[in-house]
Amino acid sequence: MSLQNEKKFAILMSIIDIGGNGTKKEVLDNINKNNYLYFTQEDLKLKENRPEIHWRNDLAFIRKKLVVDKYIDDSEKNNWKITDKGKQYLIALSSKIIKDNKSNFKKLTENSIERADKFINEYVNEEINMLRNIDKLISATVDETEKEQLIKIRIGQGIFKRKLLSIDCKCKICGLEEQSLLIASHIKPWKYSDSNERLDVNNGFLLCPTHDALFDKGYITFYGDGLIMISDLINESQLGMLNINNDIRISFNDSTRQYIKWHRENEFNKLKADFR
Repeated sequence: MSLQNEKKFAILMSIIDIGGNGTKKEVLDNINKNNYLYFTQEDLKLKENRPEIHWRNDLAFIRKKLVVDKYIDDSEKNNWKITDKGKQYLIALSSKIIKDNKSNFKKLTENSIERADKFINEYVNEEINMLRNIDKLISATVDETEKEQLIKIRIGQGIFKRKLLSIDCKCKICGLEEQSLLIASHIKPWKYSDSNERLDVNNGFLLCPTHDALFDKGYITFYGDGLIMISDLINESQLGMLNINNDIRISFNDSTRQYIKWHRENEFNKLKADFR
């Protein structure tokens, strides 16, 4: 993680600490109070001549970058308010902090790492509760097909996708890296999974829209060694248009291999049976 991103984390996390918005002084005082950033010997020498001013001015510069990127709204004078986009960015930063080795950090302290972990846990619990209630929220107004689509959209925007992004940031099959286009695709579908399987990161891939549709409808699956299986229902002339070929091989762990086995035996074979 870059030094600038570590400072961005400290500012955004501090804003969350004080309720989502606050004055510059409140935000920076909170960073200092919670010991989110540490000072090197070089920093301490600078502080001898410019007590606190140096690091405060430095973070104010980072804050301007956060405003430009629309992670902070400063439309109200002397008020730093985190935006929804900023919250999503903070989730991504926190996920990376938890994943990274502590020795990689330049400024973040142990307190910062613990706060990032706590923040992610709070968000995950909130998301899990929301997912658990989703059937109750939509069952009364939509049919089963519409409900599955709404659930898929909700998952794609939620913690399941962010958990997958913390492992890889591209389509598992073609390598597309545009995160806004990637879909968090369950291997064992939501409707057949229990509450643990629905949020198990081993039960999913990030896929581009084309490959998500092919996998979701059972036109493709994978052998246990990761080699692709392509349905006979797809003509060879169509392979190029769908950006697939018989040489594609992906990697996955043993837990994912069990979900793939389920998909191969149920979704892939089911599709072929439907056309007999």
